[in-house]
Amino acid sequence: MARPVADCIAGAAAMHADLQLSPSKAQGKPCATSHWSNRTSAYPHGLLRRGAMLTGVYSQRSGVSHITHVQHDGVNQAMKETGKKPSVLLLGPSINAVGGGPTHIRHLLRSPLATVYDLIHFEVGSRGRESPSSDEPLVIRTIRVALSPLRLAWAVVCRAPAILHVNASLNSRSFWRDAVYVIVGKMLGRKIVYQIHGGSVEQFCNSRPLMRAFCRQLFRLTDYVVVISAVQFDRFARLFESNRVTLIPNAIDLTEFARERKPDLQATRPHGLHLLFLARLVRDKGIFELIEAMSALREDAVLSGMTLTIAGSGPAYQEVVQRTAALGLNGRVRIVGSVQGEAKAKLLREADIFILPSYHEGLPYALLESLACGIPVIATKVGGIPDVVQQGIHGVLIEPRNVEEIVRAIRLLACDTSLLERMSDHCVVQAREQYGLDRLSRQFDALYRTLIESTEKRPVTT
Repeated sequence: MARPVADCIAGAAAMHADLQLSPSKAQGKPCATSHWSNRTSAYPHGLLRRGAMLTGVYSQRSGVSHITHVQHDGVNQAMKETGKKPSVLLLGPSINAVGGGPTHIRHLLRSPLATVYDLIHFEVGSRGRESPSSDEPLVIRTIRVALSPLRLAWAVVCRAPAILHVNASLNSRSFWRDAVYVIVGKMLGRKIVYQIHGGSVEQFCNSRPLMRAFCRQLFRLTDYVVVISAVQFDRFARLFESNRVTLIPNAIDLTEFARERKPDLQATRPHGLHLLFLARLVRDKGIFELIEAMSALREDAVLSGMTLTIAGSGPAYQEVVQRTAALGLNGRVRIVGSVQGEAKAKLLREADIFILPSYHEGLPYALLESLACGIPVIATKVGGIPDVVQQGIHGVLIEPRNVEEIVRAIRLLACDTSLLERMSDHCVVQAREQYGLDRLSRQFDALYRTLIESTEKRPVTT
């Protein structure tokens, strides 16, 4: 018993040394900010045209501006005269599918943005339960995808949207399809918003000179590229030297996720803490490193009662089941498959720690949902995760592909439940202040209105 306790304390002390906090962080402030209003030159990336009235926030932590509201008298007057809301065609997967793209579209359709714009969903990609999926017959999917550019052209002619909002991923499966949609939209004179949800700009677009040249020309056709993390923003701006890229992080419906207060973890979890992994089951999510970490912690007497729930589906599902059984973890690891809606919210509320040791990420919705539920996070320093999770405030950041760091992070939080409870409070504040649908609506409203205003002010040629 003495040896595991000593190991636990030593691991916690080592991790605490890595998490020394500044006074401002200790107070739980989500980021240092400076504010401005009524300044058209404040936004460095060229989003706002002359005549716009802006209020916003500039994050000193990421060095990226976030637009919160913009007013265009010309657009408002045009809406009054026509009596119609401007329409926006949202191109993306089925809203019934699983994944970041479908979730984003569902959130836009139910956000306050839908009261200002006529948001029309134009379905692209696979129609299965998962996104991408394999449960739609290949022949039907091939025919539908082949005809989709004609369907898009017809939708643009019939619905006359002001903007085509393309929700894209940088992978070979969808990139070329979405490139065709961009070309069709520009041929029909539409404004194009190209939002990147997944994939690496450097790895996909910069792999070969010819590919980089094509991507450069494609992005020149768009009016704005939207990215969801600061690292994506920096890489895109550097590779393509573009001032038409803007950062709009993901958001969640905060009404679906509310923390059930856990004032005393020692009392509510006398037999150990409960961990939750909620993601697609693929190797790149770090699921096998997590299983190995659970095996390494099995002999730790202090953590003997700790359990892990793995929620998700994907190609590695059977391998996860087999590896868990091979390591003798069936009593400590529960695999529940894909969960949605209230079942997912229930899992989050029951968890004490959310863990996501991914190799790469965009900005995972499950991470934001865990914050809203007050669940501290153990996650890797990849993608948009460091934009959201501050070390020692909302959780612990670790390196990918590192079982030992997962073990140390779990020991740190398990050995210091008071730290876990403080982190829970900071998580709730972070989600409410930074990642609700109201913020998402304000930023896209600013972008849409700017593009519509520039269209209305276009000079007439004869």
